[in-house]
Amino acid sequence: MVEEAEKYTGDYKLVVNTSGSRVVLTKEIEDILAAKTNVHLYINGKITIAADASEDAINKLYFDDKNVQTTLTIVNKQVAKKEIKNCIDIFVEKTGSLITGNNNITAVKVVNAGTISTNVLTAQVENTGTINANAIYGDVSNNGTVTVQNNIYGNVTNFGKLSAKNIHG
Repeated sequence: MVEEAEKYTGDYKLVVNTSGSRVVLTKEIEDILAAKTNVHLYINGKITIAADASEDAINKLYFDDKNVQTTLTIVNKQVAKKEIKNCIDIFVEKTGSLITGNNNITAVKVVNAGTISTNVLTAQVENTGTINANAIYGDVSNNGTVTVQNNIYGNVTNFGKLSAKNIHG
């Protein structure tokens, strides 16, 4: 499919519909996409970023189409240089981390066993790992550590460590 997209000189939106849970963004696929910068890969379904992928592999995926909904699993460190949005679920495994800097994360649900560091997190959150955010919009179930510099806008169930300026639930 990527080779087919190479025939086009401009940007090419490649939407891959996945089924099952064995679809993996490997280092090999990442390298192909790096060489074909005109190909914008969207995953409509489930994808796991492989342990051997570079820490910026997530930037090879596109999330700006609300009609393409991704379930994303992260098993290693990923540093996103753009908004992560339009996801149904985001799973960050114990070995994984998702760092977005000043960018936001928007999903229906985020299940975190690793580390998330982001500006604004908008999702229903289940946490057993560590989350650092400026704000959270959504209900939070915490059995890990959550540090929010400003507010949580949602209901909170806390059995771990949690700090926030205010909780509006």
